[in-house]
Amino acid sequence: GTLKAFRYTMSWIETFPSALRAQCITNLKLLRPFNLEIQPGRRLLKSFQQSQEILNEHVGVRQLSTAELQEVYPHLNGCDGAIEFAEAATLPMNEVSDYLTQKLIEAGVCIKTSQVLRVSNLPNHWQVDLHGESIEAEQVVFATGSELLQFFPNLPLRSTAGYLAQITMPSAFPKTHAVSGRGHLCPMADGSWILGATYHQESAPEPEDDAALRQILLSKIGQWVGETHQSEWLGSWRGVRAVIAPEKQPLI
Repeated sequence: GTLKAFRYTMSWIETFPSALRAQCITNLKLLRPFNLEIQPGRRLLKSFQQSQEILNEHVGVRQLSTAELQEVYPHLNGCDGAIEFAEAATLPMNEVSDYLTQKLIEAGVCIKTSQVLRVSNLPNHWQVDLHGESIEAEQVVFATGSELLQFFPNLPLRSTAGYLAQITMPSAFPKTHAVSGRGHLCPMADGSWILGATYHQESAPEPEDDAALRQILLSKIGQWVGETHQSEWLGSWRGVRAVIAPEKQPLI
C-alpha cells in the first residue's frame, strides 16, 4: 500500500497549480545509510534484500557500497553503505494543506473544527452534534491526529512528540539527495533544509530550549553528515502524532 501511495502522490504533485508546484522538489533521490555494527543497520539491509524485487516495481532502488557511495555522495560518512531510492520529494506542507483544504471545500465538503458531542447513525445519513449545531451527512471523516487515542483507547497507540528544525547548509552542499537514517535531512525549494526528528513519548522529557534540541538532532543525522554541524539554525517546531507501539510507526 505504501508503494502505491507513493506513486499516486508523485503523480498528484504534478497536478498542482504552477505557483505551488514550483515550491515542490521531485527530482530528488533518497539515501538510507546503514551501519552494520548496530541492529537498525542490519535490519535495514535485510529488509532491503527481502523487498528489492517489489520495490523496483514502483521505484528504482539499489544498494551502494562504501566506495560507490563516496562517488555518489561523498558528504556521507561513518556508514557501511546505503540504499538509494531513485525518487523522493519534499513539499511545503502548510501550503499543500491549505490547497487541499480549499479543494475539499470547493467539492462540497463541510469542515468543522469544534468538539464533537455525539455521532448518530440514522437510517439514511449520519448526524453529528456539535456545540450549537447539528450536521447531517452521508459520510463523516474524523481527522483527529494524536487525539485518536481518545476515540480508540484499546488500540496499542502512543502519543509521540517530535521536533523538526529548519536550517541552512553550506552553499556548495549538493541538493541532489535527501538522507533518512538516524534522523533525516532534506532540501526545500526555498533553499533551506529540514532536519529531524526527535521522538518523545508520553512520559519522556522533551528538550528545554533550542540548544538542547539542536544537540539531540545533530547527535542523530550529524553522525552521517558532518556539514550539519556548520548549519545556521532558522527555527524549529513541534508536532504530536499517534503511533503504534513499540515500532513508532504512524497509523493511517
